[in-house]
Amino acid sequence: MNCSLRLSPPDWLRHLNDGPEEVRWNLQGMAAAWQSHPKSMDFLAPSSPNFLWKALQTEIYFDALAEELHATVNEPLHILDAACGIGRMSVPLATAGHRIQGLDASRESLEAAARHIEQASLDVPGVLDRVQLSWDDVATAELPPETFDRVLALELLCYLNNPQETAERLAASLRPGGLLIASVEAWPGALLSWPDRPTGPALSRLFLDRSYGVPGDLWVHPMEADELAAILSAVGLELLRLEPLHFFADGPLSDQVEIDRLGETTYEKRLIELERGLRENPELHGLSRAWLAVARKKGTATSCA
Repeated sequence: MNCSLRLSPPDWLRHLNDGPEEVRWNLQGMAAAWQSHPKSMDFLAPSSPNFLWKALQTEIYFDALAEELHATVNEPLHILDAACGIGRMSVPLATAGHRIQGLDASRESLEAAARHIEQASLDVPGVLDRVQLSWDDVATAELPPETFDRVLALELLCYLNNPQETAERLAASLRPGGLLIASVEAWPGALLSWPDRPTGPALSRLFLDRSYGVPGDLWVHPMEADELAAILSAVGLELLRLEPLHFFADGPLSDQVEIDRLGETTYEKRLIELERGLRENPELHGLSRAWLAVARKKGTATSCA
C-alpha cells in the first residue's frame, strides 16, 4: 500500500516558468540541490550527512511545541503541514497518531516525504491511513474551511512575496479555537547565520531591503518579531506567544555544537536545555535564527476528534 500522494499542481509548478519570481527562485534552487546533493536534501535518511544535524533542529521544534502538538489516544489532531518538505514534522506527528494533510511546492521533497511515511508504516500500523500529501502551491491550493485543529507554517511565510495573503488562507482553514504555528527567519539573527552572506554594497542593500536574493536559487525576507505579530493579527488571529528559536542547529551559535557528539542522548539533551535558556533571555533574542509564533483562531473550540 502506498502513501496517498496527490500530484495535481498548477502548471507553473511543473515547469517553474511562471508564478511569483521569489518563490520560483527558491524552488529552482531546491530542484538543483536535489539533483546535485540528494543525500543532503533527504536528511531524514540515516545515511544523509545532515541526518543528525537536522534531527537536532527538529527536536528543538518539538520541545518548543510540546504542548501544542501533544497527542492523545482518543483525540488525535487534524493537522495541515503547509510546506511539509520531506516530512520532518509530518512523519513523527503521524506516528504519534495525528491525522496529517501535507502540502509542498517541491515535488522532490514531497516524494521523499511519501517514502518516509511508508517506511514509518512498517513499524507503526495505520500511519498510511492518517496521511495525505499534495504537490501544490500553498498560495492557491484548495484548503477546506474551518477544518484543521493545527496548521503548521514552519519556515514558510518569509519565503513568500505576500506572506499576509497566505497567512489569511491558512487561518481560514483552521477550525474555531485552532492554532496556527508559524516560524520565520529572524532579523538580524538569520543574517548572522548565513556563511555566504554578501559583503560591501550588497550587504548595505540587504540592510535596507531586508531581503536577500540569488536569482534562480534563493529569496528570503527575514522578519522582526513585530512584523510577524502584525501579520498574524491582521488575519484575525490571537497571538498566544512569540519567541526566538534556533540559536543552535543552523543558528548563529552553530559553531558551539560539537558535531562528533551529535546523536549522544545526554549531549543533545543538554543542547535542548541551553536552547530553552536562551529563549527565556530577552537580551539574547536578536541572536536567534528564527521566530516561532503560536496564534489562535477566535471562536469556540469544538472537538478535534
